[in-house]
Amino acid sequence: MPRTLTAEEHATRVRVLQDARKADEEHRRRAAIVEADRRRQEEERAAEEAPPPDDEGGEAAADESGLKDGTYRGSEAKNPYGTIRVSIKVTGGKIVAADATYPITNDSAIINPPAIAQLKQATLTAQSAEVDAVSGATFTSASYVKSLQAALDQAGG
Repeated sequence: MPRTLTAEEHATRVRVLQDARKADEEHRRRAAIVEADRRRQEEERAAEEAPPPDDEGGEAAADESGLKDGTYRGSEAKNPYGTIRVSIKVTGGKIVAADATYPITNDSAIINPPAIAQLKQATLTAQSAEVDAVSGATFTSASYVKSLQAALDQAGG
């Protein structure tokens, strides 16, 4: 017949399980931060290695969109969790690439990478700063749109 645990033994086992859960959650959080940092570094490296456009700053003629070919960096847009800065590349009067720098510490490591990816895709689809906010990333979305609009203004949009 199994022995009955005392209240103290039971409490000790519960604490051990809770501590193990906390350690697992912390490990997952840190792994997400490391992965987000790795992705950001890869994106930055790819952006640095990309050949510059023929016309940096937009001297080429714009098509109906009004956007001049070139690469443009929006202003830094701050929010309570950090700063976001969007860069766009315009070719043939269309936004062909959008990138952003963003915070990746604490909860931002989990929230920002997928939110920024969604906002970048929405930018390419909308060809404007009229993109929907990402649910759960309101500050990130607002900062992204503000910086994107500044980049578009430089491009003549």
